[in-house]
Amino acid sequence: MFFLIGFTLCVDPPAPWGPLPTQGQLNYHREELSAFIHYGMNTFTGKEWGDGQEDPNWFKPTKLDTDQWVSTLKNAGFKRIIMIGRHHDGFCLWKSKYTDHQVNESKDFQSISQFLHQSGDVIEEISKSCSKYDMNMGFYLSPWDANSPYYGKEVEYNEYYMNQLTEILGDKKYGNNGKFVEVWMDGAKGTGAADQKYWFLKWFELIENLQPGAVVFSPYASTVRWVGNEAGIAGETCWSRLNLTRQRNWYDEHGGDESEYLNHGDPDGDIWSTAECDVSLTSGWFWKEGKVPKSMKELTTIYFSSVGRGQPFLLNVPPNTDGSFPQDFVDRLNELHETIQKSFSLNFAAASGVTFSASQIRGDDETNFGPKNVVDGSYDTYWTMNDGQLTGTLTIDFGADKTFDMISISEHIALGQRVTSWSVEYFSNGAWTEFEKGTTIGAKRILRQLPVTSSKVRINILGSQAVPLIEFVGIYKAYGAFSMGDVVPDGLEEILAAKFQTTGNWNTESEGIWTKQIGATASATFKGTKAYIVGIVDPGHGVMDVYIDDVKVGSPNTYSPNRQLRQLLFQTDTLEDKEHTIKVVLVSQAIALHGFYILNNNGAGIFEIEKLDYDVAKGDSVTLTILRNGGSVGSAQVTFQTSPGSAVHGRHYVDITTDLVFANGETKKQVTVETIKNTEVTGNLTFFGEIVNPTSNALVGFNASSTVTIYETNMDRFMHKIRHLQYKVKTSPSTKIAFIAAAAVGVVAVVAVISFFVVKRSQKNEEEIDTKAIINQPEEPNYTA
Repeated sequence: MFFLIGFTLCVDPPAPWGPLPTQGQLNYHREELSAFIHYGMNTFTGKEWGDGQEDPNWFKPTKLDTDQWVSTLKNAGFKRIIMIGRHHDGFCLWKSKYTDHQVNESKDFQSISQFLHQSGDVIEEISKSCSKYDMNMGFYLSPWDANSPYYGKEVEYNEYYMNQLTEILGDKKYGNNGKFVEVWMDGAKGTGAADQKYWFLKWFELIENLQPGAVVFSPYASTVRWVGNEAGIAGETCWSRLNLTRQRNWYDEHGGDESEYLNHGDPDGDIWSTAECDVSLTSGWFWKEGKVPKSMKELTTIYFSSVGRGQPFLLNVPPNTDGSFPQDFVDRLNELHETIQKSFSLNFAAASGVTFSASQIRGDDETNFGPKNVVDGSYDTYWTMNDGQLTGTLTIDFGADKTFDMISISEHIALGQRVTSWSVEYFSNGAWTEFEKGTTIGAKRILRQLPVTSSKVRINILGSQAVPLIEFVGIYKAYGAFSMGDVVPDGLEEILAAKFQTTGNWNTESEGIWTKQIGATASATFKGTKAYIVGIVDPGHGVMDVYIDDVKVGSPNTYSPNRQLRQLLFQTDTLEDKEHTIKVVLVSQAIALHGFYILNNNGAGIFEIEKLDYDVAKGDSVTLTILRNGGSVGSAQVTFQTSPGSAVHGRHYVDITTDLVFANGETKKQVTVETIKNTEVTGNLTFFGEIVNPTSNALVGFNASSTVTIYETNMDRFMHKIRHLQYKVKTSPSTKIAFIAAAAVGVVAVVAVISFFVVKRSQKNEEEIDTKAIINQPEEPNYTA
């Protein structure tokens, strides 16, 4: 008798690749949303950075409600809270026995707490709330303490710091039932702070002993890193890796952060490093009267630039002096939660009837490594191929047309981050069309475009350091603010291209109309004081003439090296408040139009910042110009505020929030922002100037935010201007002609300047040539969008 014994050949999983995340890091990537709570003495002084000389009695919240904080954040989908325990001023929100600069010294607060049947210890109160609502808790303890007499004394201060860590992390009344998942060590230090060496490695060891598995944020190559800016934006390419030696050497030598390196990570890094994307719901970290929450449009950009690039989104929500979140903050958090929930509630890829195929399956083991694993909801399964296979495709067939605008992809990062290049396509009209392409994927990559309709999606892995492992794919239709819509400001009246009056041969597409026929026209009649033209820029597009009431007012070039939808192509000057006709005429190549947008608010106007980009040398001041265009009837007000990017307020520039009141007929105001001359070597840094909250029926326009770059030196600033001119030369024929002419004049001027100094030097050998006379040429003309 013969017995046939069936067996299945076991296919081994791929070997780990590169540094791997700890369980604590994995958990953080999967949580995605976390909340900072900046609360303390600064809430009551109106400062962002205190000086340590505050009277503890100034701290006196009258209605401290940590249950409201935690329940609000829990209901809004946040998975952890990082609570400020002690900011740079040294004021402790718990009853520390190591300092008198703490809550127990506030007599009013202790009396109020007793009346409310509370402990008088803010960290204890929020710990109770985190335990009640089962919210993961982190603790922020600033390494810089402006109040401590020990600061600047290496041994005494480090022992003091470790004592305070032990006071919190080692006491079971603190944390979520005694547990902390993260400890936060800010890298900030004021320019006047004493020199202080931090014992980071001893701190890390102590934290691990007291709270095993907790991740640590620090500037010293710990488990969580700063993303390189305080705008919440991870790099388009973002590796969850760093080189430990490089980051520690940088900090030891410079005392600051290598922002650009942190923003993108290191493809050859030797440690896993989660890039925490921190940003505040308001323009400052601490609550101030009159501060408003970020718009859903702003939060959308941050979400897709943090979570959408594989890194956790850390949103600061600051309580007010009462001790509660303002209602408009709560409303915005709920709106964000609703938008996330509704956008990702239906995964077309996981629906019944969907089929999957792949260019290769590891060992032909469909069960363990097949493409359908990407929608099984498990963190333990994935699609992969045979070792050595660094490219491949995964195709998802819906079986019928679906309309979608978001695609989410995740690598199986438990075995390392691998993918270096990818593209995604959708099948339409019998051909594959690119949806998006990029570099890294990591824990998650969310692609977002205008809606498309297709029956199939294909994910192409174009490059990988080792055989790629794809754990998850989701295909969705975005809801609300997550839908990629117009760049157009709220409040403008819309005339879509379908309503244009046309002559010549125009073609219709989902984005509007387009033509290649020279002389073809599109026009519309409107009432208002300013008009904007929105359409597509493209490598194949060219020049159009624009007419208002049959008078030519401009000839914009709609060429761009990259195709982009719904871009501002042209805007008129301020017009008389009456009925007008706008007309465009194709002059060369092709044009594509989406719509005309009209300012019609009885001449109240629209506020804009004059330039999208400003630059300043470190230690100098920069002046931004705010314009009131499209009318100036009546008085109107707009708020100007600064927000951090890679530059941090109080450390690199002086934070400003100011109301600008424009009188009737006034069209221009200026705001000056000071930058801080410090010894920190950082390279070039950026922050933002923003305008918000217009009054009297006025609007905020396209240029509502400007990027200010702080250059390390004037030479860096000069070279930036040269690079900008080089870019304009490449992309604009008219600029090329002007540049050549200017260059010729410039050469003559430089030769003349050099000749002058050569003569002077020959006359007076002891004098040196003042190179600033050459470098600080007059600034180039302003350029806007």
